[in-house]
Amino acid sequence: MSKKKDNGKQIVVAPPKPVSTKPASPKEFANRFTTLGSISKPDSFASTLSTTYDPYAAFASSKTVYIRKMCSWNLFYIESNRSIDTDPYKIATRYFPPNFHWIPENLIKNLQYYFSILIHTDSLVIKPIYDKTDKSKLLYHSAYISQLITEEDWGAHPSTSKKLIDSDIIYNYYDYIDAWFKFMLFQTPDMSHSWFLNFDQKFKGKFPLWFNKWWHEFGLIPEIFPKELQQAFKCFQNEIPARLDRYMAKFPYSLHFCKWFRTPWILKWSYEKNGDMLMRYTFVKWWDKFPHMQNIINTIIKEFLQTAPDLKNSENFPAIYRSSTPGDSLIQVSAVSTKEKATASSSEKSVKSSKSKKKNVLAKKDLIYLLQQSVKEDNSDSDNSEASSIAS
Repeated sequence: MSKKKDNGKQIVVAPPKPVSTKPASPKEFANRFTTLGSISKPDSFASTLSTTYDPYAAFASSKTVYIRKMCSWNLFYIESNRSIDTDPYKIATRYFPPNFHWIPENLIKNLQYYFSILIHTDSLVIKPIYDKTDKSKLLYHSAYISQLITEEDWGAHPSTSKKLIDSDIIYNYYDYIDAWFKFMLFQTPDMSHSWFLNFDQKFKGKFPLWFNKWWHEFGLIPEIFPKELQQAFKCFQNEIPARLDRYMAKFPYSLHFCKWFRTPWILKWSYEKNGDMLMRYTFVKWWDKFPHMQNIINTIIKEFLQTAPDLKNSENFPAIYRSSTPGDSLIQVSAVSTKEKATASSSEKSVKSSKSKKKNVLAKKDLIYLLQQSVKEDNSDSDNSEASSIAS
C-alpha cells in the first residue's frame, strides 16, 4: 500500500488497481457491495432490525459517549531513543513496519491480505464511507458479520492451506482466525477512524469458541445501552439460559442479544503512552439514531413475559410506558395502590389503554393479546416510516 509523508505522519493512500493474481485493497473490495442507504422491505421482525441504515446518519453528531472496554494491549517498550516523541501515533508508526499496527510474522500478511480472506470467504461485508464533499476523506467503515467459519466447517486440519477463489492468496485456518483480529486495526493518521458494526440479517450458524476472545476485545458491552434497553437486556439474560444448549451457553449474553436483535455498535481504538509502555485501548458507544429499540423491548415483553419485571411498576421497565412516536402511546399501566393490591386477584392487572386512556382490569391472557397486537402494529409502522426516521 503506497504512502506519503505529512508532518512526520503516514497517510494511507488507496493502492493502484490490483492485477488478478493479487488481492484487491479493502476499499476496492468494499465498493463492490450495495450501499448502506438502500432499504428493502423486511420479511420478518429479525430482518427489520438488521436493515441497512443511512451511512451518514451513523456518523452524525451523537449525544452518546465512548466507554473504554476492560481490555488493553501492552504493545512495546518505548526505548530512550523514541522517548522524545509525545504523540502515541508517531511512536507506533516509527516502531511498526510501514502500514502495520502490529509486529508481523510475515510482511506479506498485511491488512490487504486479511481483508481479502474475510471478504472472499463471505465472512464480512465491509464498506468505506467517505465525506460527501471531500471524497478523499474517509469517515469510517461499516462492517456486517455474515458468517463465522468454524474448525468443523473448515473440514481439514487447521494448518491445511487453501487458495482464495480468483486469487493466488494461500491461507490456512490460523490465518482466517488472525484475519478477524487484524482487520480491526485499520487506522487513519489522525486516529479518528471508527467502525460501525453489526450482524448481517443473513447471519446464521454457530460461533467458534475463539470468537469469545474477539467479542471481549471488539464486541459491544451492555453498559452502552440506553436505560430502557438495559432493563430489557436484564430480562433477556434472565430468560435466555434456558433456551441455550451447553455449547451456546459458553458465549456472553450480550453476544446472543446482539445476534438475535441485530443491535449495532460503534467502535474505535487508540494508542496511549503509559510510562515507558505504548498501549492500545478499544472504546465502544451506542448509536443513538437506532430506530428499532422500542421493537426490541416490545418483543422481549412478548417472548419473555413470564420473567419480565412486574408490568405494574413503570420504574422497572420505563420504556413500556413511553410513546414510540408523538401522540401514539404503547400500552400504559396505571398505578396500583396498596389497598388495591390487597383486594385484586393475582391474575388481574390494571391497564390504561393507549387509545381510550381508561383504566381496565385485564386477565393475563388479555394483556398478552394486547401486547402482541401492539408489537404487530409497531412493526408495521416501522416498515412504512423507516427511511424517514433514520435520516432524521
